[in-house]
Amino acid sequence: MRNKISPIAIYLAFSGATSLLFNLVFTISSIYYIEIIGVTAFQLVLVGTVLEIVYFVFEVPTGVVADVYSRRLSIIIGTMLTGFAFILEGAIPAYLFVLISQILWGLGATFLSGATEAWIADFLEEDQLERIYIRAAQTGQVCALVGIGLSVALATISIQLPIILAGLLFIILSVLLFLFMPESIFTPLASEELNTWGKMASTFSHGLSAVKKSNILKTIFLITLVTGLASEGFDRLWTAHFIENFVFPKTIDLPLVIWFGIINGLGMIVSIISSQVMMKKLEKNDSLSSVKVLFSINLFHILSVFIFAKAGNFNVALMSYLSIYMLRTVNRPIYSALIARNVSQSVRSTVISSEGQINSMGQIIGGPIIGIIAARVSISAGILATSIILLPSIFLHLMILKEYIKKKSLLSYLSFK
Repeated sequence: MRNKISPIAIYLAFSGATSLLFNLVFTISSIYYIEIIGVTAFQLVLVGTVLEIVYFVFEVPTGVVADVYSRRLSIIIGTMLTGFAFILEGAIPAYLFVLISQILWGLGATFLSGATEAWIADFLEEDQLERIYIRAAQTGQVCALVGIGLSVALATISIQLPIILAGLLFIILSVLLFLFMPESIFTPLASEELNTWGKMASTFSHGLSAVKKSNILKTIFLITLVTGLASEGFDRLWTAHFIENFVFPKTIDLPLVIWFGIINGLGMIVSIISSQVMMKKLEKNDSLSSVKVLFSINLFHILSVFIFAKAGNFNVALMSYLSIYMLRTVNRPIYSALIARNVSQSVRSTVISSEGQINSMGQIIGGPIIGIIAARVSISAGILATSIILLPSIFLHLMILKEYIKKKSLLSYLSFK
């Protein structure tokens, strides 16, 4: 039964379904925390910090499980745990249970991280990776629009309803994956003679070696750390920034859940269009072009965050936020392809998971710092701090660009010889 459906079709369907379900939750979750549970700016950031601590602790072990035993099983477990987490979060509107749900979701996220990209990469040629990753992102964006609309509609009945429904649908999705997801190509890395912990240690060691041998991977990991330091504060504060610092247009009297549905919907539409443009730009599968695009994306991202922090009115804030949304959306699939190109199939999931763990470490450190700035100075000051933290990433992207220019020059020289 599993072999009747194309792995690419399953990957795209999974990307779309998870995007829809996550947006059922994320469209209204911050409003749920602020309006129903009554959390402070610091507590908002702490929610994310708890999630990232769990993610940091379990990211590499679960990534190694995906490489040693089964990527398919890892994805199924992660999907089911995510479902249980959202049911708990929506069912009990109390801050303690929000934190507990983040622990459960964080564990589920580690089973998913790296395993999904590595699973589909096993079925693809190298020159297909970037195109399929971007296509999956586009599928996710289209489905996210549906999720945003459903979230807003359901939230007008009960703000907890979309969160609980998303949890139930994640569990159903895990059952469908169990029934239809293939894994015919995957071969476990470690030999059968190794015990459980020996297999994990062997795989993790191979993953670290791959990173140490590659200047490009090392630099990507540093960029990931910088991004993590900044991202948690921004992700948790942008909604509060709109609510506290801007007056929403009064031409149409709309509830907050609808306004944020509109904002997220606009972000998705802009991202879908920009992703299509990006696919055209990268269809030659030239790694140097990809790195140049990444440099430009991250430069404009920092500028957009700065403008968002300092915006003097709703319209400027909206335009800068949409720019941030779009740039972050197109950024991730290009990074995934860049990592996949620079690491062998056998430890691909472990390396991607390790990158996720570095991101979590950055969020654990940076989140509370930005939260304290937001609590003691202002929310806009906290967001401004994220743009300052991101500045070193410009230099790091230039380092990767330099590596690829050297590579291209060497290949040209050898071809000429």
